[in-house]
Amino acid sequence: MNLFTPRRTRVRLIVKGVIGLADISVIFLSFTLVSLLYRDAALDAQTSKTLALVIPVFVGIAISNGAYTTSVVERLMPSLYKTLTAFLFAVGISILAVFLLKSSESFSRGVFGLGTGVGLIGLTFSRKLCCSIHRHHFGRQFVNELLINHRPPKAIIKPDHVITIDAELEGLVPDPDDHDMMTRIGALVKNADSITVNCAVDLRDAWSFVLKAADVQAQIVYPELDRIGALRIGHFGDSTTLAVSLSPLSLPNRIVKRVFDLAVAVAAVILLAIPMLAIAALIRIDSSGAALFRQTRIGRNNQPFMMLKFRSMATGRQDDAARQLTRRNDERLTRIGAFLRRTSLDELPQILNVLMGDMSIVGPRPHAAQALAGQSLYWQVDNRYWHRHAIKPGMTGLAQIRGHRGNTFREDDLRDRLQSDLDYIAQWSLLSDILIIISTFRVLRHDNAF
Repeated sequence: MNLFTPRRTRVRLIVKGVIGLADISVIFLSFTLVSLLYRDAALDAQTSKTLALVIPVFVGIAISNGAYTTSVVERLMPSLYKTLTAFLFAVGISILAVFLLKSSESFSRGVFGLGTGVGLIGLTFSRKLCCSIHRHHFGRQFVNELLINHRPPKAIIKPDHVITIDAELEGLVPDPDDHDMMTRIGALVKNADSITVNCAVDLRDAWSFVLKAADVQAQIVYPELDRIGALRIGHFGDSTTLAVSLSPLSLPNRIVKRVFDLAVAVAAVILLAIPMLAIAALIRIDSSGAALFRQTRIGRNNQPFMMLKFRSMATGRQDDAARQLTRRNDERLTRIGAFLRRTSLDELPQILNVLMGDMSIVGPRPHAAQALAGQSLYWQVDNRYWHRHAIKPGMTGLAQIRGHRGNTFREDDLRDRLQSDLDYIAQWSLLSDILIIISTFRVLRHDNAF
C-alpha cells in the first residue's frame, strides 16, 4: 500500500524548481539592469564572470539552508530570511574570490554594489509573490504527512491534509521479527515527509524501533508531555531529558534588543529632555509633592524593580500597592495628572528605566504584584501569567497596540493582554519591535487611558 503517489512528489519538485528559477532570474536581471543603467552597456566580461560564481554559490547555499523546503516556501518571513541570507553569503564569497584572484582592477564596484541592493529588493518582492501564490493554490496539499492510530490513548486534532490510517484495521503490527510486516510498513511510508504515531503506551517501544528503519521523519505522540509543556529532547550525562523552558531570546538576540533599546532611549532623552522638565515643573506647580512617582513592579525573572512615572495623583492619595487601579473620572487625579494619563505622557520617565536596564522599549507592561483582575490577583486568573516575565517588561507592547490597556475590571481583561504578551514573546523579532513602536503612536490617546 502506497498512500503517496509519485505525482505529488513530482509536482512539488516542479513548484520548487520554478521558485528556484525565479530567484536565479531576479539575481541575473538585477545585475543586468544595473549594468545597463550604470554603464550604459550590457554585462561586461568581469561582471558576467562574477555572476557565474554568485548564482551557483547562491543556489548551493539556498538548497543547503532549506530555502526551498515546503515549510519555508509557504511562510514569508522564513522564506525571506533564508533566501536573502543565501544571497548575501554568495555575494560575500564572490567578493572574497575577486580579491584573492587579484581581479579587483577590472571589477566594477558600482555595478556589483548596486546590483546587490537591487537583487535584495527583487528577491524580497519575488519571494513574497511566490509565497502568496503557493499558499493560495497549493497550501499544504503537497506535504505528505501520515498519522497512524494504533489503540490511541487519546484522539488528537489533525490538519485536513494529513492522511490517517488505523493500524488495527489495516492489520499493521510493529514487529521487527516479521520480514513481510517490515516490508509492508516500508511501502506504507514511502514518499512520506513525516509520520506521526498515536498509539497505546505498550506499543510505543515497538513503533519507535520499527520507524527507525524507515527513511522518514517520525514521531510518537506522548500525551503526558502536554501537562508539563515539554519543548524538546536534550541529554544530561547518559540520560535523555525533556526541556521544559528555553530562554525566549538567545544571547545574540538579547544583545541586539539591548543595543536597540539604548539607541532609542538615548535619542528619546535628547529629544524629550526639555518637554519632560516642563512636565515636571507643571506637576509641581499644580500640586505639592514630588514630580515622579515610584512604584514596585514585577520585572524579568519575576524580580521586583522600581518603575518611574510622572505623578498623576494628589500626594498621599497614591495607591502604592495598586490594589485600586485608576478609574474613569478618578477623584484622586490632579488636573495635570488627568491630562498626562489621557495622553500616556505619564509613562515618559520609564525611558530612565530602559537606560538602567530594568525595562525595554517594547515588552509586556510591568504590573504591581497586588493588582487585581476583577476580584482575583493576576496569577490566580491564569498561572501562565508568570511566563510573561521571561523577558524584560516594556514601555509599550503588543497588548497595548491591540487595545488591551487600562483597568482590569474583568478577569477577561487580564486574559486578553496576557495572551498578547505570550504571543509577543513567542514571535519576537527586531522588526516586530519597530512595528509596535510605530503602531504605539496611534494608541497614545485611548478610551481606556485614564
